[in-house]
Amino acid sequence: MIRARLTSDPLDPAALLAGFLESLGGDVGAVVTFVGLARALDQDGRPVDRLTLDHHPRLTEQSLVEIAQAAAARFDVNAVDVVHRSGTLLPAQAIVWVAAASRHRRAVFEAADYLMDRLKTEAVLWKREDGASGSTWIEPTGADHKDRARWEWRVPGIDESLPFHPLRIAVLTVSDSRTVETDTSGGTLVQRLTEAGHELAGRAIVGDEVEAIRAQVEAWVADSQIDLILSTGGTGFAPRDVTPEAVKPLLRREIDGFAAVFHHASLATVGVATLQSRVFAGQIESTFIFCLPGSTGACRDAWDLVLGLELDSRYRPCSLAGQIPRLAQAGA
Repeated sequence: MIRARLTSDPLDPAALLAGFLESLGGDVGAVVTFVGLARALDQDGRPVDRLTLDHHPRLTEQSLVEIAQAAAARFDVNAVDVVHRSGTLLPAQAIVWVAAASRHRRAVFEAADYLMDRLKTEAVLWKREDGASGSTWIEPTGADHKDRARWEWRVPGIDESLPFHPLRIAVLTVSDSRTVETDTSGGTLVQRLTEAGHELAGRAIVGDEVEAIRAQVEAWVADSQIDLILSTGGTGFAPRDVTPEAVKPLLRREIDGFAAVFHHASLATVGVATLQSRVFAGQIESTFIFCLPGSTGACRDAWDLVLGLELDSRYRPCSLAGQIPRLAQAGA
């Protein structure tokens, strides 16, 4: 049993423990619980009458569930329960509740330690100060949070407070038969990138020939107005699928993780058929290139599940936009 939730309701540790014990099966030999309380003194030793706390904007129940699942997978535990509270609290009221159950005492203590360490830095609460100008987020102080960058981006996502830096992206379709009118895969990429706020810097369709593919890619790499290339088609196992053979010799660096992340994402949509794609990505001189399958669905998955986030300069903890030379000084 894995449970994790956010709440603004008061926490009753005794009731939570009773419910947790009731939910367990018979094969349990140890239970460990942890309760985090609102303190009566602040960091400077001054009395605190009450605290007003909100969850970090990027903290979600799903992120709590993932932390709980990680503990269950790492240690031999039967059940994990995590509850995080926000709102107005008085001193000694519970902010967080954690429980773990296992057949073995060592496993349950290790799981509890792991959960509390993760929660301390990832599933955090921020104090909200209410003043005449409204509510503002402030960073808690203390030894655990001296490094702001380490504290602030424990939950990945788009930070709306940061500027968006549009990329100049060219789209290449590798096909012997498609035209602009019938090129739904390239069209999907064009639609996705422009709707996201990026600039279409070029579009071309070339046949399944190594020389033609390589010539178009090299022309775009030489164009200082193009930051990144997306290609679609020619990455399968048909006799004329030669995009990897055309492009890989040009790479000075390969982005090994892209294929792994793409296959993981597409596994949920096409199952093990994702093995039939030889997707890859890398860097030619200072230009990034992502070579995607020729199917419209695969291009949609690649953008919606991977590239749309990684090419957004607001994505944290970091985005590929920060590696684009002309944006290096902008801090993207």
